[in-house]
Amino acid sequence: MGSDRRQAKRKEIPLRVKYQSAGRQEETQTRDIAIGGVFIKSVSPPPEGARIRLTFSLPDGYLIEAEGTVAHRLTGVGMGVAFDPLNSEVEARIGEFVDS
Repeated sequence: MGSDRRQAKRKEIPLRVKYQSAGRQEETQTRDIAIGGVFIKSVSPPPEGARIRLTFSLPDGYLIEAEGTVAHRLTGVGMGVAFDPLNSEVEARIGEFVDS
């Protein structure tokens, strides 16, 4: 996601992530994460506006299950996914991780 679009602090980290979109499932890695979303590496990302379900764990093992929308895609690179509203505990855990 372009820096001009970023509204929250991000942390670069390769986390293993599984995602589903339109019946397609993939396992890959994140490039970075913020409270509002995540950039996922993918050679052939779904189109902008596609709905996504994703699962990944923070380095401390805390499991994140979230849904979101592809906000930006770069063919051959990946996609920025904007999270749907997260529950307060999940948002707090991501925030603590990003700030650490």
